[in-house]
Amino acid sequence: MDELCLNQPPEFKEFMNYCRGLAFTADPDYKYILNLFEGCMERHKFDPKVPDFIWNKNRLFLEKEALKGSINRVISRPAGKKSDTKNETD
Repeated sequence: MDELCLNQPPEFKEFMNYCRGLAFTADPDYKYILNLFEGCMERHKFDPKVPDFIWNKNRLFLEKEALKGSINRVISRPAGKKSDTKNETD
């Protein structure tokens, strides 16, 4: 791990060790991870409010909400009714 994270901020090694310590089925502590890298960014004078960072931070939330919406549409569709979208092979 030392060689992999050589010449990188210490937060990268901390992150890698954290990930390696997670059980396969464990949910990561995303708040901890974001705080770790936000602290690193601030220490290196990066602005964590830069739109690219905000987009990446919220991407997982937006993808999760889109997936929930898709699942809810399928669940709420009356039984036997097919989707309004055409088959791509048509």
